[in-house]
Amino acid sequence: MKYLVDSQRRFFTLFQLSPKKELCNVKYEGLFSSTAAFNLREDYYEISASNVWQTKFDLFKNKRDIGDIHYNWKHEVNIRLKNRHDLTKHFILSVKSYFRFKFLLMDYQTQEIWTIKPVWRWRKFCYDFEVESPQLMEEDHNQVDEIELLTCTIYATNLLIKSRNRQ
Repeated sequence: MKYLVDSQRRFFTLFQLSPKKELCNVKYEGLFSSTAAFNLREDYYEISASNVWQTKFDLFKNKRDIGDIHYNWKHEVNIRLKNRHDLTKHFILSVKSYFRFKFLLMDYQTQEIWTIKPVWRWRKFCYDFEVESPQLMEEDHNQVDEIELLTCTIYATNLLIKSRNRQ
């Protein structure tokens, strides 16, 4: 499955490419804010910082904590999400290549889930993203929602890009 993320300064929109349809629109509170919110199906989601250093973020679904996003010391981002049965799944977002500037989302068995390629858009002065999956996510009742995971992954990718630009 291929996805496209159209970014602007204060929001980004997720699109499925075949057939092309808009999946969700994630809005940040402000230009420099790390708090974001979006609606997916009938649910309301919010991502907000849970510490002063903005290295850990909580994900809320209808005001219920369903996961978190946090940096580790290897310049990776760990994503923890609960599925609809309250089972927790863990994922790792890491930089795949510094020269070609790609990111890789893996599960904890280091199985590749998505490759995320940022594409700089000068007219918008921000990155759009192309997301490709080497394989279909297994259809399993214990799996997390794919769009929830993709939204958290793009949010975390934006955080990694911002932190990389500060160095």
